[in-house]
Amino acid sequence: DLFIGKGKVNSDNVLGLGKLDGITNLRAEEAGAKLFTHIKSAGLKEAMLLIEKSKNPKAEEIAAHVANGLKLRSYDFKKYKPDASKKDEKKAPKLESLKVLTAHPANAKAAYEALDKITEGVFTARDLVNTAPNDLYPDSYAKFIKSELKPLGIDIEIFGRSKLDLNFVP
Repeated sequence: DLFIGKGKVNSDNVLGLGKLDGITNLRAEEAGAKLFTHIKSAGLKEAMLLIEKSKNPKAEEIAAHVANGLKLRSYDFKKYKPDASKKDEKKAPKLESLKVLTAHPANAKAAYEALDKITEGVFTARDLVNTAPNDLYPDSYAKFIKSELKPLGIDIEIFGRSKLDLNFVP
């Protein structure tokens, strides 16, 4: 859950980024990844990110990239983990929400939503790369692609071996 808005801050943990003028989007995402590692090791369920008022027009973009870096670092492929580790996971607190406080929350939210679509694609690619070959083979991959693209209104035709042979011209 991501909340982007205005509010008061009460926190014991601080991540300093320095002056926003020298921060690139990549550096902001790296900072978000480090922040996630700290949040996870501290067992926090909630976190707050404050981007102070700044004359820098990129402040909200930086906030979005920090949040995106945090989400990218949170990726965990669990498909093949044994049930015992799932029991341990239930005991350990998990980050449930990140609140991003900024002077222009609508701008930060819009920037984050665009990044989040890319991040979801990255997670899908990571899932596919991590899936064992006996679970992801040409037929299952084609079915996966068809199921993912159907909600987007894209029609997919899957060619079988016979149709490929008919259309092959040596």
